[in-house]
Amino acid sequence: MVRARAAGSNQYRSRPRAQSPDRPDLVRQAAGCHRCGEVWGTDCRSWVQPPGFSHGLHPTLKAKVELASSDRLRWMGLARRALARDSNSFVREELASNVCDDPEILGLLSQDPQPDVRRLAVSNSLCPQEVVIRASRDLDVTVRCAAISLVQNPPAEIWARWAADVDHRALAAAASRRDCPEPVLRQLAANPHEQVQIAVTSNPQCPAELLQQAACKAIAERKYAAVPRTGLLVAVASSANCPPAVLGQLAQLDDSAVRAAVAGNCLLPAGNIQELARRSSLYEKVLGQLAGRPDCPAQTLGLLATSWAAAVRETVASHPGTTSETLRRMCRDTSSKVRSQVAANPNTPREALGRLIRDSNSQVAQRALHNPNADPGWAVMWQFVQGWPARG
Repeated sequence: MVRARAAGSNQYRSRPRAQSPDRPDLVRQAAGCHRCGEVWGTDCRSWVQPPGFSHGLHPTLKAKVELASSDRLRWMGLARRALARDSNSFVREELASNVCDDPEILGLLSQDPQPDVRRLAVSNSLCPQEVVIRASRDLDVTVRCAAISLVQNPPAEIWARWAADVDHRALAAAASRRDCPEPVLRQLAANPHEQVQIAVTSNPQCPAELLQQAACKAIAERKYAAVPRTGLLVAVASSANCPPAVLGQLAQLDDSAVRAAVAGNCLLPAGNIQELARRSSLYEKVLGQLAGRPDCPAQTLGLLATSWAAAVRETVASHPGTTSETLRRMCRDTSSKVRSQVAANPNTPREALGRLIRDSNSQVAQRALHNPNADPGWAVMWQFVQGWPARG
C-alpha cells in the first residue's frame, strides 16, 4: 500500500495497488473520492456524510453503501454477491431495495438474519413468487405482512394458513387484500382485535351483512366502553357496501369523525342529508362533506350558505345546484373567496353580477365579467374605468 499526502491537508490517504477483477475486495475500491478523485482507502477523510444516517460512516463502508444503491450492480454480478454477504446491514439493505434482477441474490437476502433486509428483499418488485410465498411464513411479522400483500393468486391452503395466524397485524394484512375470499373475511370478522375488524370492513368485497353486524356491535359497546371504537365505525361508514339503514344509525352518533364519514358516503339517503346538516352545525368537516356532495338538495345548500365556516360557504358558492336566490344573498359575503366563487357560478343572476363587478377585489370583478350571465357591455365599461387617469 503506497501512502500519499493529500493536497491542502495534513492527512494521508491510502492509494491501493491495482486489484484483479476476480477478487471480491474490488468492491472496497469501486467508488472514487468526491474531492481527490482517488479510490477510497482506509485512511481517506475526504467524504461527506450520506443523507438518511444520523452518524458518520467509514469511507470504505460509505463506498459500499453507495455502490449497493447504484445502477452499476446490474452488470457487476460478483460485486452483488460480495455485498449480499457483507457484515454491515446498511449495505445489505441498500442492495435489497435496489433494482436487483438476480433471483439468487434476492433469495439470499430473503434469508438474511436482519428482518429489515428480509422485508426489503421481499418488497422488491423483481422478487420471485416462490421467495415471496416462502417469506409469508417468516418468523418476523413485518416480513410476513409484506409478503402476504405481494403474493399473487394464492391458493386455498395459503389463505387457510394466513387466516390461522396468531398475530393481528398479519391477519389485518390478509383481510386488506382485494381478492380475499368471503369465507376468509367472515372468519376474520370474528376476531376481537379492532385492527383486524377495521381491515375487514374496509375491504371493498366485504358483504353488507358483516358491515351491519360490526356497526351494531360497535354502537352497543360505546355505551359502556372506556375507549369508543371510532376507527371501526368510520370504516363501516366509509364502505361502499354499507346499507342506508346503518348510515342513518351512524348519523345519529355524536362523533364528528363518524358523521364526516357518513356525509361523504354516496349511499346516504337524501332525507338524512338535511337532518345531518342541522345536527352538525358546529362540525366544519361534516358540513364541508355535505356541501361537496353532487346530490345535495338545494334546501340544504341554502342552510349551509349561512354556516360560520368560510370554507363551507365557498363550497356552496361553487356548487352547481345552488339556487339563484342563495347566490344573490351570498354576493354580499364578507369573504372575498366566497364572492369569487359566486361570481364564477353560472347560476348567479345578472343583478348580483352587477354588484360583483364593482367589488374591491379585482379577481372577483374579473370573474363576474367572464360569467355567462354578464352583460357584454360591462367588459367595455370596466376597461374604460380601469384606464381612466387618476386625479392629482
